[in-house]
Amino acid sequence: MLESIYENPLVYRILDTFWELTDQLHDAVRKDSFFHNNSNGRDVDAF
Repeated sequence: MLESIYENPLVYRILDTFWELTDQLHDAVRKDSFFHNNSNGRDVDAF
């Protein structure tokens, strides 16, 4: 059962899309000055 799920190319496409969206979200958060800078003005990595 599990092997057939992982052999399905649709699963890989869904996972690829998910990770791509996650990367875009992290990039957006890093570019956002609210998350990027703390009160001391130093860079803070939100993740």
